Amino acid sequence: MEEIIKSFVGQEVDINCGGTSVFRGSVIEADGEIVKLRSEDNGEVVIALDKITAVSKVQNGHHRPGFVV
Repeated sequence: MEEIIKSFVGQEVDINCGGTSVFRGSVIEADGEIVKLRSEDNGEVVIALDKITAVSKVQNGHHRPGFVV
């Protein structure tokens, strides 16, 4: 998983940790047992690599749930 995450450094991704736990941000680094993300509000999120179940590159910048008229 670490090598996969490293391929996304500098890109915006969604990281799923099972259930409804999804984190979105730009990958800063993946090293050892953690991955660091920079969130949209410039916060930093650190996630344990062994908790990640799925990762995907964000295709469209901002998605707002709701109805389309």
